Amino acid sequence: MTGRKCKCRHCGPTAQAPAEAPAAPELVALPDTPRLIRVHHDGQAMDCTVHPDGGLTTVIGGQELRSALTIHEMQERNWSTAHIEWDPQPLDAEPTPEPAAVQDALIPAA
Repeated sequence: MTGRKCKCRHCGPTAQAPAEAPAAPELVALPDTPRLIRVHHDGQAMDCTVHPDGGLTTVIGGQELRSALTIHEMQERNWSTAHIEWDPQPLDAEPTPEPAAVQDALIPAA
């Protein structure tokens, strides 16, 4: 939707931006059945479902939440510079850091 590159960890530094950004966001066509989207905005990626009425739902903490705004209202406001990816593949799990070795710190030196 914009000429800016997405810098979220899912897109990485190789993500390519369109050559020219439109003056106003192009409003998406509403789907006939609920469809998964991934919104890339301000270095973050968020998965949502767009419903035929324009409503948006997302799952946070295992709970499905419905937005008070429609996708078109979000595009006109918060997501005016966002990139929307349709039917994305599931995200990779967050990398888990290796636990630090602390045993040496617990055993007193002789």
